[in-house]
Parts: sequence; structure tokens; C-alpha cells
Amino acid sequence: MPIVPSYPGVYIEELPSGVRTIAGVSTSVTAFIGRTQRGPSDSATLIHSYADYERVFGKLWSASSVSYAVQQYFLNGGVDAVIVRVHNGATPATLALSNLMLEAANPGTWGRKLQATVDYKTRDSSDDKIFNLTVEDTDTGAREVFINLSVDTASPRFVTNVLREESALVRVTGLVASVRPDDVSPTPPVKADQTTGGDGSVIGDAEIKGGASDPKKGLYALDRTDIFNLLCIPPYHYDASAASPDPTSSVWDEASAYCKKRRAMLIIDPPISWDTKEKALTGVDASTFGVTRHENAMLYFPRIRVRDALQENRLATFAPCGAVAGVIARTDGQRGIWKAPAGI
Repeated sequence: MPIVPSYPGVYIEELPSGVRTIAGVSTSVTAFIGRTQRGPSDSATLIHSYADYERVFGKLWSASSVSYAVQQYFLNGGVDAVIVRVHNGATPATLALSNLMLEAANPGTWGRKLQATVDYKTRDSSDDKIFNLTVEDTDTGAREVFINLSVDTASPRFVTNVLREESALVRVTGLVASVRPDDVSPTPPVKADQTTGGDGSVIGDAEIKGGASDPKKGLYALDRTDIFNLLCIPPYHYDASAASPDPTSSVWDEASAYCKKRRAMLIIDPPISWDTKEKALTGVDASTFGVTRHENAMLYFPRIRVRDALQENRLATFAPCGAVAGVIARTDGQRGIWKAPAGI
């Protein structure tokens, strides 16, 4: 409080400073790139828990090594993660209302579980251009209600704009008719077309590297995030009998160079063919893996054995990158970056 002088002398008044203590920057934000059930494509999305991952990118999925890696990351002490979804030919499901065609907000078979209803209980019953729309994901239980939407392109509640900005489930596809969709509230909801929406095929090096037409795809979608410290690119799939389950050396080279540019570390998973210590040592010594000695890359061997929730909790073999990143994050938080995350 201000000092009120009462006699001659020297008075000292301490004023609060606008300067604050410098906060430490996170050292263990981990980026994951790979195939997921759902979620925005080629976009860097920050999450803080596995529940966040499930809400945005879907549940544990046998075709997604990223879903397992992220789960293992949080189980082992991870705190913050950035997810970049890539896919190979996935398409969105469609949902046809009268005079209004909708599609799932992002590609995948998950969109086949969508359903929608329309009613006319609006703010102005005499306005034949406005309506209410309810959309539900019957798989997750997510439900969105949009009131007083309009088919008038000049309206601030124009349906295309509102769904694009506010909905996590659907988008308008194509042109909107000048007539609002029919009131279907007394009848069962309109369900998504079960012949549309696909997960695409197994991803490969091309999806990770991105495309020349759009330099912000795949790995380079991380340009849109402020900071990441660790990068994981799990195997493209877990089927050892299929061809090329692991990223090739060209992907590791490009990813390690990108990590050097972003002052991050790349966690490299050992190839699935390294099933013995001797094969691993031979692979490293013969320099067949290209980037194992890169200053911004580290390789952990062997792969880990973890119970698979999708296989009745039987033990399965997984790439270690997610678990390793979680241990690094936990060690940084509990002990500090000067403590090496080594041990069992």
C-alpha cells in the first residue's frame, strides 16, 4: 500500500515488478506419426492423456501400431504428446438427409456409426429455412446438437459454416439446397451409408515423408507445432509375415535430419528381423541401418513384450519407442534431464 509521509526523512516503497520467474521449457514432449482409426489427417494435435487420444483418434486398434505406442507412452510416465495421423486412401462415410448431404469429419469406417435427426422446433416457426440438427456417434456416445441452422448462405447460422467450425463429427459435402431438410424427428434417425467410409490400406514411407504437392504433410506437419523433444515413428504394422513392416533407412535419415533441425531426438525401433542379439550387432556393425550413429537419433534393442488388451491380455511383441519415450519423460520430470533414463 502507498506510504503516507508524516515527517521529513527517506521513505522506501517497493513496487511490484512485471518480471516473472522464467519457467522451464518441457523437455519430453513426444511426437508420434502413424495410422489411426480417426482424427484430423496430416495435422499436429497436442494431447495430454490416453483418454485424449481415444477421444480424438479412436481406440486401441490392431492395425495401428501408433495406438499401442501412445498407450505405452502414457503408461510409462508420458505427459504430453503430439499426434500426426497419416493414412493411405482412407475415405469418409456419408450421411444423406433430404436436401442435405453430410460426411464424417475425417476418414475412416468409424463414420458408419453416425446418425442424424432433423426437427423444426426453432426460434421462428414461420421461417422455412431454419432447422435443428442432432448428430450422434453410436460407437462412442458423442452427441452434438445444432439449433437454428439455416440453408440461407447469407445467414450467420449457415449450416456449412457452422458444422465446419463447431462439429467434431460431420461436415457438409457438396452444395446446400435452398430448401431445408425434412423434419424426421418422429421417425428413427437417418443412419450413415454403410457402403461408404474406409480405413484405406497399410501406410508406407510415402505417407510418413509427405508429398511434394503439400510440404506440410506427414513428418512436416510437425512444422505447425511449437515444440517437440522426442519423435517416434512406430512400425507400419505388426504382421511379421507382411512386406516392409518397418520404416526404411530413407525415412530414418530424413526424420533424423528433421530432428536435428528442430533440436529433437529420434527414437528408432529395431527392425523386426533383429530377433537375436547377434543379428542386431551385425546389423549395426555393417551399417545396414544407416542412422544408428546419427547425433540426433537413438536406437533401443530389443523389442518389448507387453500384454495386448485386444488379444485377451496375452503377451505380444511391440516396438519399444513408446515405452522408452514414456520412461524418458518420467525421468525428466522426477529426476531431471541430467539423469540418463537407463535401467530395466
